[in-house]
Amino acid sequence: LRSCRLDQISCSALGYLLEQYRGALKLVNLSWCVICDDSCEILLSSLLGNSKFELNLCYNDLTDKSCSIIASSLALFTKLNIGLNQLSESIDRIFTSLHHNTVLTELLLGCSSLRSSDMQLVAQMLTSNNTLSVLDISGNKQIGAEGC
Repeated sequence: LRSCRLDQISCSALGYLLEQYRGALKLVNLSWCVICDDSCEILLSSLLGNSKFELNLCYNDLTDKSCSIIASSLALFTKLNIGLNQLSESIDRIFTSLHHNTVLTELLLGCSSLRSSDMQLVAQMLTSNNTLSVLDISGNKQIGAEGC
């Protein structure tokens, strides 16, 4: 469904459809769909109870509100791409949830407005997380040299 413009009504209809295919989904690609925080909540709640799958939500209109929703749903994803969204203020919720991660192996956060202060949380998370094998933080210019 890449590059579809999904408003809340469309997301509700898609959520209903996704509920019908619980357990059969391996990849859900909703990148470039102009999904906002409220629509993200609708979609993720419809995916609860699904078996583990890959989710691509890059380049949407997700903001800090979505971080809470995504953080509480991390156990669903084997791969999560939320790059190219404005997640800077609440990304710590996702990093905190990853301390006890046993499912997510890839987290893609390219160009997500991460800051150097976020890298301390990343370092802490990586010391206790044995499952995550790929972490992409490329394109986050605000990290700077002090965040590396």
